Amino acid sequence: MKTQSIITFFVLLLMSPIAAMKAQTADQANDSTAVASSVTPSFVTTAVAPPVRTVEERVSRAVSVWERQISLSQSQRESIAARAAVFVAERESLKADTAVAFSEKVRLISAAHDRYLADVRALLTAGQRSALEAKKAEQAALQAEKTAGRKEGTL
Repeated sequence: MKTQSIITFFVLLLMSPIAAMKAQTADQANDSTAVASSVTPSFVTTAVAPPVRTVEERVSRAVSVWERQISLSQSQRESIAARAAVFVAERESLKADTAVAFSEKVRLISAAHDRYLADVRALLTAGQRSALEAKKAEQAALQAEKTAGRKEGTL
């Protein structure tokens, strides 16, 4: 008797979401988003692809990343934007090339990025380069501190 009541309990527990889904109103059944959300359990998330950025957005982001680290003049901003546009175009053409093996694409994109960084660093004054290196050293120290904290279990 006790086993039967436990089984009944679990059957009802499992049936209640199914009954709830069947009890959807007709207007929700016609709405595809309501049907999808009612059928998908709450613990399941749907992955949404990130929006595709345009070349202009990528170039603008590249310039803003440099500006967050060091102060740039207007001519430096324009030169960095031009070099970033060249790099983005080169990277996209390499990514789209199906004749090149993946490992070779990675190597070529890395080489293109290294050229881009070298070109941008060549535009910077000595003071800007030293400020950039100081900022990078500070960030590396912070990252090392976080990593050490994780290894010790304090963070």
